Amino acid sequence: MMQRNNMFRILALLLGLAFVLTTLGCSDKTFNEADNTTSVSMSFKVTSPGMIDAVSQFRVIVTAEDIDPPIQSPLVMTGRYLEGIVLVPPGDGRTFTVEASDVEGMVLYRGDTTLSITPGVVTELTINLYPQVSLIRVSPRYLEVPADAVFSVDIRAFNVHNLYGLACHLHWQGAVIYPDSAHPLTPLGTDILWVDRIDPNLHYYAIGVTQSDRVSLLVDSNGDGDLARVFFSSFSPDFPPEAAGLSVEITELTAVYADSVGSMPNDTVSVDGSTIVVGTPEL
Repeated sequence: MMQRNNMFRILALLLGLAFVLTTLGCSDKTFNEADNTTSVSMSFKVTSPGMIDAVSQFRVIVTAEDIDPPIQSPLVMTGRYLEGIVLVPPGDGRTFTVEASDVEGMVLYRGDTTLSITPGVVTELTINLYPQVSLIRVSPRYLEVPADAVFSVDIRAFNVHNLYGLACHLHWQGAVIYPDSAHPLTPLGTDILWVDRIDPNLHYYAIGVTQSDRVSLLVDSNGDGDLARVFFSSFSPDFPPEAAGLSVEITELTAVYADSVGSMPNDTVSVDGSTIVVGTPEL
């Protein structure tokens, strides 16, 4: 059996998500002439520790005109690493799809890209993963900030069609961050109503943004929209680094149905929060 080195690196940038997977390296990349496949061993470091709160399983699916059935391989979480091996026939038009699912198997995020696989050639693969469910989330999902600084996070909607108004509580956990102010990302005007209030005792920032003309929406035709930006101050932790959590609690959703505005059930929309690390993380 002849074996050839086939360096294959994957960089997965999860845009619009809360986490990023960065390749550490790949090994055991060999070409097997007996079955005309290339063995690709993947290892990713999870740079957003909180990402696994919602996602419980990952898999890679490889498709092409000459690949039937599709090749599937799980990515297994080991500590802070995702690892897996997939056997791919060399050739053009190889589409790599990455899916992230919850414990019930519902696909929460999906993305794909197409490239050629050639033994002995270094290949870098970039995949953008996007939400597949209706989602209100905090962006970015993971953020490292210095102490005694001001930073901001955004509240965004994905796949929330016909969204007309949102009222929510942005909860913060930890003593190293505190909210300062907030404003809508949709420009204020005659058609935008905005309210915000900080509750220091219950540790939440109450935010409400809505249209008022019964025609316009907060989201585009895909159900995506930037809703609010919230500014925080960070404080020096006693033992850096120290993590603080942000989570969204939806209190009311409204949507435009035909020519009228009505309530949207809160449980039809998922939520995703954020992890803020204050201080210099350990290398």
